[in-house]
Amino acid sequence: MKNRTFLLLSLVAGHLSLVGCDIGGPAYRQLAAENVELKSQLAEMRRENERLGDDVRDLRAQRDTLMGIQGLRVEAIPRVASVELGKWTGGYTLRRGEAKDGEGVRRGHDAVKVYLIPRDAAGSVIKAPGSVTIRLFDLAAAEGAEWLGQCEVSPKELESLWFTGLFMPDHYSIVCPFEKPPEHPDVTVRAEFTDYVTGKTFTQVMNVRVEP
Repeated sequence: MKNRTFLLLSLVAGHLSLVGCDIGGPAYRQLAAENVELKSQLAEMRRENERLGDDVRDLRAQRDTLMGIQGLRVEAIPRVASVELGKWTGGYTLRRGEAKDGEGVRRGHDAVKVYLIPRDAAGSVIKAPGSVTIRLFDLAAAEGAEWLGQCEVSPKELESLWFTGLFMPDHYSIVCPFEKPPEHPDVTVRAEFTDYVTGKTFTQVMNVRVEP
C-alpha cells in the first residue's frame, strides 16, 4: 500500500512539473485531468488505509478479549456434576405372547427401562453428551448366576434417546433387555455415564422390581 501511495505521489509531482510547458494547451488540459484523477485515487487509498487501520484495531481488541476469557470459556461449558436414576426405572416388556381367545397374553418383563438424569452443579438437568453402560444383576441368584445382561450405548445412540418429560424431569430413556430371565423379582441396575466434556464417569446403582 505504501509503494502504491509513493508511486501516485511521484506521478502527481511529475505531472505538475510538466504543467508549465503548455499552459492552456491540450497537453496541459490532459495533464490537469489526469492530475485530478490521481488525486482522487490518492484520497481513496488514504480512506482505505484508515479502514484497514480500524480493522486491525478491532482484531487486536478481539484477540485481547479472547485471551482474557480463554480460561473462563471452558468453565462456562455446562458439565455433569451428578447422575441419578429416575424413580420410574423398572421392569419393561419388549415382547408379548401370542393371542389367546382374542386377547394378548402378557409375558413377564424381558427388559429394564432406565431413566437416566444428568445434572449440573446447580442441580439443573442438562443434555450432556456421553456414553452409557447398563449392567443388570439378580443378586438373590446362586453364586455365579447373578449376571442378567449388559447394554452399551454410544454417544451417537444416546443423543436420540433424550426425552422431555411432561410430568418428570428431562432424561435419557434406555431399554436394556435381559440376556437371561431373572429368577427373582428384585433386580439390581448399575448405570455408568461417562461425560464426554470432562471424561469423568458417574455411577448409580438402583434396585427395581420386575415380573420374572
